[in-house]
Order: sequence, then C-alpha cells, then structure tokens
Amino acid sequence: MLSYYKKHLGFDTVEINFTYYRLPFPKVMEGMAKKTFDGFEFSVRSYKEMTHEIWENNNRWGLKLLEKRGIIIFIQRMS
Repeated sequence: MLSYYKKHLGFDTVEINFTYYRLPFPKVMEGMAKKTFDGFEFSVRSYKEMTHEIWENNNRWGLKLLEKRGIIIFIQRMS
C-alpha cells in the first residue's frame, strides 16, 4: 500500500494513525520503512496516553502538577 501512495497518488508522506491506539513493535516500523523510497516520510501520531489520557486520570500518572499544565513538548531526534 505504501508504494501505491507514491505511484498512483503522488504522495511522499503518510500519517501513521495506529500509533495513537497502541505502540508498535520495532519490527513493524522497520518493515514499513523498508517498503518506501528515499525521501518518503512518516508523520507519526502520538500515543493517546501521552496526549489525551494523561489529562483524564491525574492519580494514575501521580502528577498533581497536571493541574498547572501548559503544553506537552515532543522532541524528535534527527539523524
């Protein structure tokens, strides 16, 4: 399917949405990367426990600090 995006639709980027629901095994991500060409990019959606569920249950995370929350910063390591 990944090759279809470029070949038939002209896309060189695709969003990985399933990462919101569960964290993938490294082999899954490696397999997806191998099926793409140089210059193809993935936009990876953040896991829900880091973006949504963290606000729903302060006790679970043990973070009373969440009452004074601001933004969540994600840092991407560039290679």
